[in-house]
Amino acid sequence: MRLLLHIGAPKAGSSSIQSALIVNAQTLREQGVMAWTAPSDKGPPPLTLANRFKTDERPLRPRERLHFTDRQQARDWSLQVWAQLARDLSVQRPELTVLSSEAFLNIGAVPKVLEVLEPLFSEVHILVYIRDPVDQYRSTLDQRIRDGDRFADLPLPHLTISHWHKIVQRYRKLLGPERVIMRGFHRKAFIGGDLIADLAAQIGAVLGREVVMPTAVATANESLCAPATLWLLAANEAFVRFATGDDSELIRRRLLLVRRLAAAPALQDLPKLTPPPALIAELLRQNHAAAIAFFNKSEAGKRHPLGMPTPDIATPEDNTIRAALRDWLLPQAKPDDLRKVLEAAIATG
Repeated sequence: MRLLLHIGAPKAGSSSIQSALIVNAQTLREQGVMAWTAPSDKGPPPLTLANRFKTDERPLRPRERLHFTDRQQARDWSLQVWAQLARDLSVQRPELTVLSSEAFLNIGAVPKVLEVLEPLFSEVHILVYIRDPVDQYRSTLDQRIRDGDRFADLPLPHLTISHWHKIVQRYRKLLGPERVIMRGFHRKAFIGGDLIADLAAQIGAVLGREVVMPTAVATANESLCAPATLWLLAANEAFVRFATGDDSELIRRRLLLVRRLAAAPALQDLPKLTPPPALIAELLRQNHAAAIAFFNKSEAGKRHPLGMPTPDIATPEDNTIRAALRDWLLPQAKPDDLRKVLEAAIATG
C-alpha cells in the first residue's frame, strides 16, 4: 500500500484540494485510491493528524480551544484518529492512500513523521505546492486576521521565516528526490490550468495510471474582501488569539461572524487586498531567497521560476516597515464599503 501525503504549502490551495478529495472520494475508491480524511468533530481535519507531532510550546488555535484545554488533549485525540486510519487501511487495503494536511509543512521532525507512516505504507510520496511568497503573504495576512491577529501581531515581511525548503529537503534526503513532488501554485503551472486536474495527475503519476476526479469544487477558504478584512482587524483589538481558559462562546460567535461576512452577497464583488507595495514585496523576496533558489532549481521551478530578490536591499527599522504595512492596508477600508460590511456583520434575525 502506497501513500501520497500532500503537505501544503498553507494558503496554496489546500482547502480546495481537501474539498475535492472529499467529494470525489467514492470515484477515487473505484480507481483504487482511498482519499482519507480525519473526522471533523474535534477541530479542523487538516490539523488532526499533525497534532500528534506538535509540542507543548505550540499554543492551541481558537478553533482547537473549542475542543481541548491543552496540547496533550489534542495529541491524545490525534492518536485515536491515527489508530482509526490504521484500522481503515487494514480493512480496505487500497493501492494508494491520499492524505492532505498543510500542517505537516510546519513539522520539522520529519524522521518522527516517517517513523509513524512507514509501518502503514510500503511507499511514501510527498506532494507540495509552492506559492510566490509575495502573493502568499497577502493571503496569509487575511488568514491571520480571520484567525484573530491584532495589527501588532501581524508578521512583518522581513521577519516572516520560511523553513519549508528545509523540511522538503529532509523528505528528499530520507525518501529520495523521486518521491517528493514539488509543483508551482499558479494557473500556468497547473496541468490543464486547473489545480484539481493537476492534483489528479500527481495522484495518477504515483498510482501508475490515469486518475479522474470528475466532480468539480468551488474555490475553498477564499480570502475576505479587503474592507471586511480591515474591519475584522480593528475588531481583533478586543480578541485574544492564543488565550487560555474557557472562551469557547466568544470563539463560536466570532466564527459565525466570519462565516457571515464570507457568505454575504453584498460583499462578493468588493475587492480583496491589493498586492503589497514594492518595499514589502522586496523584503519578502529577500527573506525567502533561500527557499526561492531551492524551488527554482527544481523541475517545476525551471519551468515556472519564482522572482528572485533584488540584491543588497537595505532593511529599514521595524517601526518604518510596520508603518508601511499600515499605510498599505488602511486605505483599502473605504467608507461606502465599510457600511456594507457593517450591514452584513450585524445580524437582523
